[in-house]
Amino acid sequence: REDMVFGYITGPAVGVKKAIILQSQATGLIGLQPGFGADYYFRDWLSVGMDASYFVGFKRVTLRDGDLQQSFLGTDNLTLWLPQRISPETGDLQSLNHDYETIDDYKTMRISFNGWKLLFRMNMYF
Repeated sequence: REDMVFGYITGPAVGVKKAIILQSQATGLIGLQPGFGADYYFRDWLSVGMDASYFVGFKRVTLRDGDLQQSFLGTDNLTLWLPQRISPETGDLQSLNHDYETIDDYKTMRISFNGWKLLFRMNMYF
């Protein structure tokens, strides 16, 4: 979800705020997360620990089922060129290419969850 708020700074609508909300979701990520961990016991009832693991996703996830909500009106006479949009054909979330040439130079947004996870913890046993 991304919320964007715009405020008019000149003209008769000074101070009026308009909003655009983009929402999208992804499900079904399959991956592998190998890791290791250790605990150090200060007493029988107190320990500190650390776990480290690396997540490897088998594919990048496409953000789908996009929804766009906005408070702009047709009478606002405003055209916006957003960095993200919902694809008119598929409903997938798209982002503007960094070296765009035209207003329609968007690509499907895919995200990867590959990476390290570190966890530090303190355990109290009773």
